[in-house]
Parts: sequence; C-alpha cells; structure tokens
Amino acid sequence: KQWYQRRVRSTPANNEIFGDPCYGIHKYLYVTWDCIAPSQWHSPLLAQGSDEACEHTSQTVDIDCGPYTISITNAVYGVHSNHNQCGLEYRYSGVCRSSISLPVMRERCDGKTSCSTPANNEIFGDPCYGIHKYLYVTWDCIAPSQWHSPLLAQGSDEACEHTSQTVDIDCGPYTISITNAVYGVHSNHNQCGLEYRYSGVCRSSTSLQVMKHLCEGKSSCSAAASNDIFFHYR
Repeated sequence: KQWYQRRVRSTPANNEIFGDPCYGIHKYLYVTWDCIAPSQWHSPLLAQGSDEACEHTSQTVDIDCGPYTISITNAVYGVHSNHNQCGLEYRYSGVCRSSISLPVMRERCDGKTSCSTPANNEIFGDPCYGIHKYLYVTWDCIAPSQWHSPLLAQGSDEACEHTSQTVDIDCGPYTISITNAVYGVHSNHNQCGLEYRYSGVCRSSTSLQVMKHLCEGKSSCSAAASNDIFFHYR
C-alpha cells in the first residue's frame, strides 16, 4: 500500500511557521511520522525528555518515566550535527548516522518504564569508521494504557526553504503520530544541497511542537503558511 507516502504537499518550510533560527541562512524542514490505528492514538503527553551520550566514555542515555511508559520518538547514533554536548564537529564527507538507531532504541526501551543505553558501535553498528560519534535520543512518557501496538506504517520527508516544496503526510484510514521535526540546517545530509557552516545553532526549538499541533491525531496533514498559525501554536 502506498497511501502513506507523499502526495500533494501542504506544510511549507518557512520562517513564518517555524521562526527563523539563523537569519540569512537557507534552511530546510525534515519530518518523520508514524501511522497508527485511530484507537491507538494517545492523549496529551505526561512528560517528554531528551539525552545524549558520547562514544568512548562511560556516559549512557538514561530514560526514567517513573510510573509511566516510554515511547521513543527519535534516535540518532553518529555525528549528524555540530550541535552536541560532546564537542564533535560534522566534518565527514559522507553520511555519519546509523540507519538502525531508531528501531534499536525502540526495541530496547519502548513499553518499559526505564532503560539505559551506551553510545557504541556494538549496539548501533559503525556508520563512519574512525570517527568519534554520539547518541541522541528523545522520548515521551505516556500512561501504560495508552501504549500502542507495532506501527502500521512510517514515513519521512523534507522541504527546502525558498521553493514551492512542502511536506505532506497522508496516513489514509490511520492516524498521524509525529516522531521528529527539525527546521533549520542541522546536518550536511539533506536533499536541498545545504551545508552546515553556521557557527551557532541553526534549528528551530519549536519545530516538533508546531508539527505535532498541525498534524497529530489527524489522518492527513494540511496547513497554511502564515504568522497566525505559527503564533497560534507557539
């Protein structure tokens, strides 16, 4: 079935929705999502968190949702951004991110109340040999009764700023659950041909919040690009 793939795009990548994280720099919007059964869509989150761990250290990504249940929303092992607590810079000419980061973290932690994971090649594989890497993970804490079964479909898309491109999500008869969204230039690996050369942090801090408000719980996502929408969901 191809219903969950990209169709007529309808969420533009622009500063009016997501704010301008780095003035004068061309940016892009990257979004990932799950398609789940409508009955499995959960109510507003009880808590959210994020953590990083550096390779070749004793650091671990520690998740503790207390009495609630872990739902991993994003995970990347490699060097995909200059913005990290390990002091690593993205200077690799290829793609330095493990393709199994998210499924591995979901297998290790989803449905549990706590889990701990180190940043190493034994768990995630080695996406770029000889390069020091780090593990970045985000998660939600949800009520155990809201925990949903395996996903029906997943998708991702990018849209470049200053073009007619937009991101559209269509889950057909199922429900959208946004798992990650970043607006800015946070990696050299993008379809817009943009390079990360900004000296600061070039990512909108409200990207995920905005996309969740625009799309979460719907079967398809359609939104106008305007200040009214962005400030409404801010």
